[in-house]
Amino acid sequence: MQISNAEWQVMRVIWSKEQTTSKEITHLLQDKLHWTASTVKTLLTRLVAKKFVTTEKLGNRFLYRPLITEEASVLAMSQEVSEKVCTKKIPLVIMDLIQQNDLTAADIADLMEALQAKEVVTTTACHCLSGNHQC
Repeated sequence: MQISNAEWQVMRVIWSKEQTTSKEITHLLQDKLHWTASTVKTLLTRLVAKKFVTTEKLGNRFLYRPLITEEASVLAMSQEVSEKVCTKKIPLVIMDLIQQNDLTAADIADLMEALQAKEVVTTTACHCLSGNHQC
């Protein structure tokens, strides 16, 4: 999934709205990110080209809808992290995510259930480049 951090911000608005206009996206992100309408339109053009978003002309405006769900995107991002990080460092990533984010009691219960159901292995194979790792 090749999506930039800026494109991700636009996608988050589109996912939350389910369908929206560039004007609405600009309005919602302007205070937080100080983006202009042209910046948002450039990012939308990229997202349409990458087939993350579809667009439909309605009168003098365009309506944008997601072509991929937020859940599918999060899972793809998780897979990317798994491919980029040494397998021996994955627990560090998971622990950092847990420590850096607020979790409800239900979230923690789900995590504990997933950990308890996880098959235990005796060793984790490293997939770093030969001679280039410090595992």
